[in-house]
Amino acid sequence: MDREYWLKKISSHSAIFELPLDFARPPVRSYRTKGRTFEISPELLASLKTIAFEENTSLFPVLLAIVNTLLYRYTGCRNITVGTTISNRTHQLLEDQIGCYVDVLPLQTIFDPDDIFRVILDKVKTTLLEAYEHQAYPFDLLVEALNLDRSNNRSPLFDTLVQLTWDEPNEDIRQINNVRVTTFSSGQPEGILDLMFLFTASRSSCSLTSQYDPGLFREDTIMCMMEDWIAIGNAVVNDKNGSLNDIRLSASMHEQSALENFTKEIV
Repeated sequence: MDREYWLKKISSHSAIFELPLDFARPPVRSYRTKGRTFEISPELLASLKTIAFEENTSLFPVLLAIVNTLLYRYTGCRNITVGTTISNRTHQLLEDQIGCYVDVLPLQTIFDPDDIFRVILDKVKTTLLEAYEHQAYPFDLLVEALNLDRSNNRSPLFDTLVQLTWDEPNEDIRQINNVRVTTFSSGQPEGILDLMFLFTASRSSCSLTSQYDPGLFREDTIMCMMEDWIAIGNAVVNDKNGSLNDIRLSASMHEQSALENFTKEIV
């Protein structure tokens, strides 16, 4: 049942959207990575949580819907597919085991030209709920079943990942006497994707780390991208029913994308 769902949901002909790059994609991935982090303002975070409450969902679908809107605006591609990670401990025998059981879920959002943010958020929420319900089917088997072309310089199905981590100690650990819980950073992991939007949230704060391949993007491009995420966030907070195409973005990325699309049409 899970296999049938994914084969119907994700087409073998689904093209990976093409973000405007600063540098030509090399024939082999370098696995280098850099990252920039910024804090989402308490005011914006509170407003995004309010949207989540009003739309009967959690914070992650709201953050993801903004990312998807950003990618749609940059690329003009109606089919936006990104990945997210999941612990994948649905089997009862795995609940008490120690170890890393992490898999990847592909999340596909189809944009229509007249979509408003509330519509996109509803699409994202539905896609997430369905993906969680059918998470038992491994991503590697899905890629194999779709018979996708493998490449040495990019990943199958998607190049972008979005993830939310809650930086709150487990309640069971809090109740252990004389235990102090702190966050441990393992350093910068290998870059297996072009771009990752990594959100870290607590009850009162939320940060966004944009982890990227420096062989594809300049740092100022990533900073511009993060500013545009904020711009979209502020725009949807002010008007959830406004046109997504009317949100003003930074000129550099938007103009570069428009120029590339114009060049493709001429060719």
